[in-house]
Amino acid sequence: MTASLAEGLVRLLPKNKLGAYRLITLCETTYEVLSKVLVAQLNGVLGELLPPAQHSFMPSRCSADAGSHLTLLLKKLKSLGTEVFPEGALLSLDQQSAYDRVDHAWIFEVFKAFGFGEHFILLLHALYDPETLGVRYFVNGFPTDLVRLLCGLGQGDPLSCPVWNITFQPFLDTLVWRGIALDLQKVWPGGPRAQLTHLAFADNAVVVVESPAALSKLETLSQTWYEATNGKTNTDKTLVLPLGPNWLRDKTAQALPTVQEGESFKWCGYAFFRHGDSKLFWTHVLDRIKAKTRAAGDRTLLPSGKVFYANTHIILTVLHVLSFDIPPQWFIKAAETALTDFVWGGAGRNVVACNFVFQAREDGGLGLISIGDIVHLVALQF
Repeated sequence: MTASLAEGLVRLLPKNKLGAYRLITLCETTYEVLSKVLVAQLNGVLGELLPPAQHSFMPSRCSADAGSHLTLLLKKLKSLGTEVFPEGALLSLDQQSAYDRVDHAWIFEVFKAFGFGEHFILLLHALYDPETLGVRYFVNGFPTDLVRLLCGLGQGDPLSCPVWNITFQPFLDTLVWRGIALDLQKVWPGGPRAQLTHLAFADNAVVVVESPAALSKLETLSQTWYEATNGKTNTDKTLVLPLGPNWLRDKTAQALPTVQEGESFKWCGYAFFRHGDSKLFWTHVLDRIKAKTRAAGDRTLLPSGKVFYANTHIILTVLHVLSFDIPPQWFIKAAETALTDFVWGGAGRNVVACNFVFQAREDGGLGLISIGDIVHLVALQF
């Protein structure tokens, strides 16, 4: 691919904070076609190439799988008892501007280590080689001189997601090799050796550690990761969910942001509670639904307008959560009651009025999507 075809035009997307800026790049059509061809080839092997610890942007894997696995793991650790896991904790590990920082030389080395052929890596060079890859930035409406890129994956480029997953895998593997991730065999003798104690969705990872002693190992790993890949662990976003009673006795552990009793640990768009408490989880989801109804409660809208708002801004949130687990009946009833009260502007409606809200529009109803119907459809997949 010629140098001109690998060039792009970059605009800066404004954000409230300069450090949170986002770039959008316009590339040549040839670049985009080659990128999609490589994605199609990678999608055919990613499921076999990467272990089940990763769940993002791969065929047959989704965030709901990661969420379900983490919940089951927390419940299992609870069943083992705190006496065998007194200093344990769950840590979130976020990579700072991950796609923007990944070193191109690291990409080529990792793909070689995974055994990709010379021809495939040659095509990667066409997209990421600094000798050909460059961009011009629009500043005050005018393009700058060509800037050669030594790192970064394009935001919006379909190839960026699978490439990141592959280049991030060594970090996840090292969590195990260096004894940072909990060896479940220590606290669960005879348990399955394939049981994972670390998970990742894109650049967000979680890991169960045995004690605060893992923090120094994690700090060393972060430095090694930076030197090898230009990647940086965003320690400002590190969050701790203590799983054992003695975690906070360590001074280093006390300095980290910690989830308190009754609070949630948020990851992958889901809220997790200590020991996988499902009642607290669904109570949290119900509170989110009620908060959204209160936010729009004072707006002057007809019932049909409120139904439109509920379907687009509330039900979509619930859909994401329902892919994670089947909710209990008390949640379904409470959620639909909250939505019905929102549509009519208050409580105390009779059964006919409630049914009218969920009746399809073509049948003369308001067409509010029923959470119960969604649950029945999702349940068929389990």
